[in-house]
Amino acid sequence: MRLVFNMKRPILKNKPLVEAIFELRWALKTQESGSIVDPHYRIVLGSLYSRIRDEYPFHEQLPSASIPDEMAPFVVQHRFRKEQESWPLVQLGPGIITLNATEDYSWDDFSYRIDRLIENFFESYPDPNINLKVNMLSLRYIDAIGFDYSSEDLFCFLQKNLKVNAEIDSKLFEKCSVDKNPIAFDFRYAFPAKEEDSQLNFRVMRAKKNERDVLLWDTQIVRISDEALSSVVEIMKWVSEAHSLAEEWFFGLIEGDLIRRFQ
Repeated sequence: MRLVFNMKRPILKNKPLVEAIFELRWALKTQESGSIVDPHYRIVLGSLYSRIRDEYPFHEQLPSASIPDEMAPFVVQHRFRKEQESWPLVQLGPGIITLNATEDYSWDDFSYRIDRLIENFFESYPDPNINLKVNMLSLRYIDAIGFDYSSEDLFCFLQKNLKVNAEIDSKLFEKCSVDKNPIAFDFRYAFPAKEEDSQLNFRVMRAKKNERDVLLWDTQIVRISDEALSSVVEIMKWVSEAHSLAEEWFFGLIEGDLIRRFQ
């Protein structure tokens, strides 16, 4: 991906971020029964918590933790926070670990936490050079703004403010006596990045935030490959490049009225 953008970005005092998510997945072992499990998962759970408990001492066991591991591959089962309901947080399950942040996000802090988490995870995993195969990485940003679907023209707004042209010919609505303001919509796109088995997934949809209607967009840079990354340095290099791409995409989307609104 090798993307480096040196443009100085404006400070967004009213940024639309709902959640930032880093996710790492690793290969599980296939059993004779056909199920896939991580034989080291329980060791990793205890060892990782002992390493991160100074930063994330509050441990929540999620309802999914009661499901047998072989029935819950890549499902988070445990959550670690500084205190109850606080952010950022760490999540762990068989084959999956995530770091999640919300409105108080900054890239400097988030990237530092990712680096520390990966280091602690590798140190917690028995013989990672032999047993650990990282085969999926994801950096994801969910953004949302309030939107009045009853009075605003959604398709016009998307085209003007988010560079998304998804309009349906107005004549079709007139002919069929159908209101052109949708009660639900969900547009999804996937675009290949230029290098290193990565792609950009982009989604725009109607959603709710705090019981209010919002226009939500979801940007994910993801790497899925049989060619595993085997070191913290390699993973952090990908994370840095993924962030550069996500940032370039975000500021390209909101260029114009929205960027002034968020400042």
